Amino acid sequence: VQKIVKIRQPSAPENSPKTEMAPVHQNHSRPVSYYAVHCSSDDLFGCIGKTRANFCRKLIGKKFAMKLDKRKELHVTLAYLKDKPNCRKSAAVKKIKGFVGRQVEVRICGMACDGKAAAFVAEGVYFVESDGAVEKVPCLNKLPHLTLAVNGASNRYSNDMLESGMYEYVEVKGVVKGIVRANMY
Repeated sequence: VQKIVKIRQPSAPENSPKTEMAPVHQNHSRPVSYYAVHCSSDDLFGCIGKTRANFCRKLIGKKFAMKLDKRKELHVTLAYLKDKPNCRKSAAVKKIKGFVGRQVEVRICGMACDGKAAAFVAEGVYFVESDGAVEKVPCLNKLPHLTLAVNGASNRYSNDMLESGMYEYVEVKGVVKGIVRANMY
Protein backbone atom coordinates (compact mmCIF):
# COMPACT_ATOMS: atom_id res chain seq x y z
CA VAL A 1 0.00 0.00 0.00
CA GLN A 2 1.45 3.33 -1.03
CA LYS A 3 0.98 6.36 1.16
CA ILE A 4 0.60 9.51 -0.91
CA VAL A 5 2.12 12.58 0.68
CA LYS A 6 1.55 16.26 0.01
CA ILE A 7 4.15 17.97 -2.14
CA ARG A 8 6.00 20.59 -0.16
CA GLN A 9 7.78 23.58 -1.61
CA PRO A 10 11.14 22.56 -3.13
CA SER A 11 14.04 22.69 -0.71
CA ALA A 12 17.54 21.32 -0.58
CA PRO A 13 17.56 17.56 -0.05
CA GLU A 14 18.48 16.31 3.41
CA ASN A 15 20.80 13.56 2.19
CA SER A 16 22.92 14.55 -0.78
CA PRO A 17 24.20 11.94 -3.23
CA LYS A 18 27.76 10.67 -2.60
CA THR A 19 29.23 12.53 -5.54
CA GLU A 20 29.04 16.23 -6.22
CA MET A 21 26.39 17.22 -8.74
CA ALA A 22 26.63 20.11 -11.19
CA PRO A 23 24.62 23.19 -10.15
CA VAL A 24 21.00 23.68 -11.19
CA HIS A 25 20.68 26.04 -14.16
CA GLN A 26 19.74 29.49 -12.87
CA ASN A 27 19.09 31.41 -16.12
CA HIS A 28 15.42 32.32 -15.77
CA SER A 29 15.30 34.39 -18.98
CA ARG A 30 14.75 31.24 -21.04
CA PRO A 31 11.90 28.77 -20.55
CA VAL A 32 12.57 25.33 -19.14
CA SER A 33 13.30 22.86 -21.96
CA TYR A 34 13.06 19.70 -19.91
CA TYR A 35 12.84 18.35 -16.38
CA ALA A 36 15.13 15.46 -15.49
CA VAL A 37 16.61 13.46 -12.65
CA HIS A 38 20.40 13.81 -12.76
CA CYS A 39 22.44 10.91 -11.38
CA SER A 40 26.16 10.32 -11.02
CA SER A 41 27.34 7.72 -13.56
CA ASP A 42 29.55 6.16 -10.84
CA ASP A 43 26.57 5.81 -8.50
CA LEU A 44 24.46 4.45 -11.35
CA PHE A 45 26.81 1.57 -12.11
CA GLY A 46 27.52 1.13 -8.40
CA CYS A 47 23.86 0.56 -7.57
CA ILE A 48 23.60 -2.61 -9.66
CA GLY A 49 26.65 -4.29 -8.13
CA LYS A 50 30.17 -4.75 -9.46
CA THR A 51 29.57 -8.07 -11.24
CA ARG A 52 26.47 -6.87 -13.11
CA ALA A 53 28.09 -3.50 -13.87
CA ASN A 54 31.11 -5.22 -15.44
CA PHE A 55 28.84 -7.53 -17.44
CA CYS A 56 26.83 -4.55 -18.77
CA ARG A 57 30.00 -2.63 -19.67
CA LYS A 58 31.37 -5.65 -21.57
CA LEU A 59 28.09 -6.24 -23.38
CA ILE A 60 27.98 -2.60 -24.52
CA GLY A 61 31.69 -2.43 -25.41
CA LYS A 62 32.50 -5.85 -26.85
CA LYS A 63 29.28 -7.27 -28.24
CA PHE A 64 27.89 -4.00 -29.58
CA ALA A 65 31.17 -2.07 -30.06
CA MET A 66 29.79 1.05 -28.41
CA LYS A 67 31.57 3.42 -26.06
CA LEU A 68 29.91 4.41 -22.81
CA ASP A 69 28.96 8.05 -22.38
CA LYS A 70 31.93 9.75 -20.67
CA ARG A 71 29.84 12.32 -18.81
CA LYS A 72 29.97 12.18 -15.03
CA GLU A 73 26.21 12.67 -14.91
CA LEU A 74 23.42 10.89 -16.74
CA HIS A 75 19.74 11.68 -16.53
CA VAL A 76 16.19 10.37 -16.73
CA THR A 77 14.05 12.82 -18.68
CA LEU A 78 10.79 13.38 -16.81
CA ALA A 79 9.25 15.88 -19.24
CA TYR A 80 10.65 17.21 -22.53
CA LEU A 81 8.96 20.54 -23.26
CA LYS A 82 11.01 22.19 -26.00
CA ASP A 83 8.59 21.39 -28.84
CA LYS A 84 5.49 20.78 -26.67
CA PRO A 85 4.16 24.14 -25.42
CA ASN A 86 0.78 22.68 -24.38
CA CYS A 87 2.54 20.27 -22.01
CA ARG A 88 3.85 23.08 -19.79
CA LYS A 89 0.51 23.57 -18.02
CA SER A 90 -0.35 19.89 -17.59
CA ALA A 91 -0.99 18.50 -14.11
CA ALA A 92 1.97 16.13 -14.48
CA VAL A 93 4.42 18.95 -15.30
CA LYS A 94 3.07 21.03 -12.41
CA LYS A 95 3.64 18.07 -10.10
CA ILE A 96 7.19 17.54 -11.47
CA LYS A 97 7.98 21.23 -10.77
CA GLY A 98 7.25 20.54 -7.08
CA PHE A 99 10.12 18.06 -7.01
CA VAL A 100 12.78 20.38 -8.50
CA GLY A 101 15.83 20.47 -6.22
CA ARG A 102 14.77 17.36 -4.34
CA GLN A 103 16.51 14.03 -4.09
CA VAL A 104 14.61 11.08 -5.56
CA GLU A 105 15.23 7.39 -6.24
CA VAL A 106 15.44 5.91 -9.72
CA ARG A 107 14.64 2.19 -9.58
CA ILE A 108 16.55 0.36 -12.30
CA CYS A 109 15.04 -2.90 -13.61
CA GLY A 110 17.15 -3.71 -16.68
CA MET A 111 19.45 -2.71 -19.51
CA ALA A 112 18.38 -2.58 -23.16
CA CYS A 113 20.80 -2.51 -26.09
CA ASP A 114 20.45 -2.84 -29.87
CA GLY A 115 23.85 -1.71 -31.22
CA LYS A 116 22.73 1.88 -31.83
CA ALA A 117 21.90 2.67 -28.20
CA ALA A 118 22.17 1.23 -24.71
CA ALA A 119 20.10 2.38 -21.75
CA PHE A 120 19.26 1.39 -18.21
CA VAL A 121 15.49 0.99 -18.04
CA ALA A 122 13.80 2.38 -14.93
CA GLU A 123 10.73 0.89 -13.33
CA GLY A 124 10.01 4.39 -12.04
CA VAL A 125 11.18 7.46 -10.16
CA TYR A 126 10.12 7.90 -6.53
CA PHE A 127 10.32 10.53 -3.81
CA VAL A 128 10.82 8.97 -0.37
CA GLU A 129 9.87 11.01 2.70
CA SER A 130 11.97 10.79 5.87
CA ASP A 131 9.11 8.82 7.47
CA GLY A 132 9.30 6.22 4.67
CA ALA A 133 6.22 7.38 2.75
CA VAL A 134 6.72 6.98 -1.02
CA GLU A 135 5.33 9.04 -3.89
CA LYS A 136 5.84 8.23 -7.57
CA VAL A 137 7.23 11.15 -9.58
CA PRO A 138 5.45 11.59 -12.94
CA CYS A 139 7.42 10.79 -16.09
CA LEU A 140 6.05 11.74 -19.50
CA ASN A 141 8.37 9.28 -21.29
CA LYS A 142 6.59 6.00 -21.99
CA LEU A 143 9.62 4.12 -20.66
CA PRO A 144 11.82 6.01 -18.19
CA HIS A 145 15.50 5.32 -18.84
CA LEU A 146 19.09 6.56 -18.62
CA THR A 147 20.95 6.53 -21.96
CA LEU A 148 24.37 4.93 -21.47
CA ALA A 149 25.71 4.94 -25.04
CA VAL A 150 24.73 5.82 -28.59
CA ASN A 151 26.42 4.70 -31.79
CA GLY A 152 25.63 6.95 -34.76
CA ALA A 153 22.24 7.91 -33.32
CA SER A 154 20.85 10.84 -31.35
CA ASN A 155 20.07 10.53 -27.64
CA ARG A 156 16.39 10.61 -28.68
CA TYR A 157 16.96 7.24 -30.33
CA SER A 158 16.91 5.51 -26.91
CA ASN A 159 13.20 6.37 -26.68
CA ASP A 160 12.59 4.93 -30.16
CA MET A 161 14.55 1.75 -29.37
CA LEU A 162 12.62 1.12 -26.15
CA GLU A 163 9.24 1.83 -27.74
CA SER A 164 10.02 -0.54 -30.63
CA GLY A 165 10.72 -3.50 -28.34
CA MET A 166 13.57 -4.55 -30.68
CA TYR A 167 16.59 -4.85 -28.38
CA GLU A 168 18.47 -7.28 -26.17
CA TYR A 169 17.47 -7.01 -22.54
CA VAL A 170 19.44 -7.90 -19.42
CA GLU A 171 17.67 -7.82 -16.08
CA VAL A 172 19.56 -5.72 -13.55
CA LYS A 173 18.19 -4.34 -10.32
CA GLY A 174 19.31 -1.32 -8.38
CA VAL A 175 18.29 1.99 -6.89
CA VAL A 176 20.24 5.16 -7.59
CA LYS A 177 19.63 8.55 -6.03
CA GLY A 178 19.49 11.71 -8.10
CA ILE A 179 18.31 15.32 -8.06
CA VAL A 180 15.34 16.63 -10.06
CA ARG A 181 16.35 19.67 -12.12
CA ALA A 182 14.80 22.15 -14.51
CA ASN A 183 17.06 22.40 -17.57
CA MET A 184 17.26 25.10 -20.24
CA TYR A 185 18.89 25.10 -23.66
